[in-house]
Amino acid sequence: MEPSKNALCPCGSGKKYKRCCLLKGGIVLCGKKPQFKYNKQFNRYESGIDHHYANFNNQGCDYIDSKPYIGKIKCRLVHEAGNSIIIPDYLLLKNGWIQPLHFTAPFLFKLDEKSIGCDFFIDIQNGETIKVRFYNYQILQTYPDKSQLYECEIFGPADIEEYACGEYKTIDDKIYFKLFHHTNEGGYNGITGTKTLRSSKWNYRGSKECVNYHFAYFTHIPEVKYPNDLITVAMSADGDIDYMIDSFVLPKVMLPDYRKRFENSIYTAKVYRSTTTDRNYTIEFLIPIESLDVKHIYLHHQGHLFFYEMCFPYIHRIKLKANSTLPFTDDFRIENVDVIVNSEYSIIGDARNKEGLAAPFEEDETKFIYKIEDCGKESIHDFWFSHENKDLFTGKVVETLKLKDVDDNPTK
Repeated sequence: MEPSKNALCPCGSGKKYKRCCLLKGGIVLCGKKPQFKYNKQFNRYESGIDHHYANFNNQGCDYIDSKPYIGKIKCRLVHEAGNSIIIPDYLLLKNGWIQPLHFTAPFLFKLDEKSIGCDFFIDIQNGETIKVRFYNYQILQTYPDKSQLYECEIFGPADIEEYACGEYKTIDDKIYFKLFHHTNEGGYNGITGTKTLRSSKWNYRGSKECVNYHFAYFTHIPEVKYPNDLITVAMSADGDIDYMIDSFVLPKVMLPDYRKRFENSIYTAKVYRSTTTDRNYTIEFLIPIESLDVKHIYLHHQGHLFFYEMCFPYIHRIKLKANSTLPFTDDFRIENVDVIVNSEYSIIGDARNKEGLAAPFEEDETKFIYKIEDCGKESIHDFWFSHENKDLFTGKVVETLKLKDVDDNPTK
């Protein structure tokens, strides 16, 4: 079946299908019209040729007055220079979890001296924008990574559970995400044989070697089948992924020399070179929600819109002590062991310029950072008002990731 007329166009333009390729007679790939099926879980159009991951095209929230769905939100308070925001790590539904894609700055409000609420708008799959509301008295847990878990109200589509990106289990009151590690035959045999994951020394781009910390990488995509699946986990067969600054206007035709022609507007990330045949063995893990490292974000200014984007939303990683191994149980469950490290900061790249687009890929650009707040026994809401108008960024000391250039990196 072809996409619905009001759905985002599979070509990736960000426009609705009826205002894009439908005007040209429909999507045509390799000289024929493939049959597309939209997958809400992974935000992609699927055909027998490739998976086409949809871009987001903000249309506003249509669900402000809808009946709220009761779920949970894991979030954290962070500070950049001159500003504080709340970052939504994950939304938990009854049947699974959702990875936020974009979000707005939070709006906090007091009902009385004891009750404080927080609203923000979050973009999820299929171009949907939902509103999430949670109160200080709804706090359920504070995690070692300085994040907090709250019960929340989700104002979204009636079929919100169909948007679950992945599954989770609750074991002894702990939440474990079901995530996948894709490798080759040798890696599969080594991992399953030793019941350990060896830490990776590479940064997100695979271009530099991390010195003081290493990582274990996972995704919620169950199979790396097509080239676009590789790109979602920051890999590519040709080693290139393009990112455009906010002010860039996509031309109707991208000529072969577009990277040189638009070199001031396009950042081309030279990434880990790989193919789908290098990732045809899959291991399914259960990972504690508090063990997953905080994600980098982009700050966007597009016209009158001001919002944040989650970098690498399909990648979930665990930060580890350098040269360590991560053990797991016979049922492939990882516990929050002492080799796991909680980050004190993360990167916020300014999407208005190439330097900002590069920052989350490079990871050694410390100018573009936000620092994570430890709210202690207070809720994020209460801490926000008890520390208002204070500089909580300048004096906070964090240990940044140290990297070095090496000749044998996997981008070459």
